[in-house]
Amino acid sequence: MTKAVKLTEKPATEWGNYQPVPTEDRYRLIVRSWGMDKTGKDHFGLTGPGPIAIQSFDIGLEGVVEKFARAGKDIRFAEYEFSKKVIKGAQALDQAAAKAIIEQFEDDYHTALKVARTILWDTETELWEVARFAEFGEKSDAPNKYERLNNWYRDLIQEAYDANVNLQLIQKTREKWANRKKQKADGRIVEEGYPTGEYEASGFKDLRSIVQANLQHLWVPKDANDPESAAYFAVHVVNCRQNMAVAGETYQDLDWPTLGQLVFPESSEEDWQ
Repeated sequence: MTKAVKLTEKPATEWGNYQPVPTEDRYRLIVRSWGMDKTGKDHFGLTGPGPIAIQSFDIGLEGVVEKFARAGKDIRFAEYEFSKKVIKGAQALDQAAAKAIIEQFEDDYHTALKVARTILWDTETELWEVARFAEFGEKSDAPNKYERLNNWYRDLIQEAYDANVNLQLIQKTREKWANRKKQKADGRIVEEGYPTGEYEASGFKDLRSIVQANLQHLWVPKDANDPESAAYFAVHVVNCRQNMAVAGETYQDLDWPTLGQLVFPESSEEDWQ
């Protein structure tokens, strides 16, 4: 009969590159926010825990961020401006300038990961456009060319997970197009594109599968048939891998601490301040 050998805990020094599994709760949210203009995306992000670092490609913060700063929240921002010029009717960006912007963005991001509790990319859509131009110098839709860029982009977001910070990735929208058949004057049947009137998020396509929650922001106007009604911002939780119980729900005037407690029911409001 084989004699049982008692296993003893090995000293940490014998584990090499292995690290102990953390036992504390990690209360942070990595979210993708998208919606039409003026639907409260920036406002929602600014209700996140401070200090807040904003990496801004957009002017949408003006008139929104000031009231949070006046209320005492520690908010810092870095702006990235790139000049566009018209070439043959299309807007273009100098590739060298795009690379310089991306380098500065990445450097600022790494700084923010060390000192901020919440980081806003405003907008992720514009960041992705500049990153693509910096990589290719022109628009490229060939999937086999995107591996390096996609991996770099995913690594940036993974760093937020590792640093245990909140990250809001704000996306603009674009109108969906579809094809329909049309008969020409000569009798030929051709397909033509047409706008559907429906909108979707625009930016890095894989983002929706990387984040913890996908949020659609809405502006609900006052009900014309109800004089006592009032307009409000709404957030529709498209999905949430951390807590699927909130998936499909729509919340009125939602802020970051409330969402945090919905996703992590065991957390308290103080965990999100």
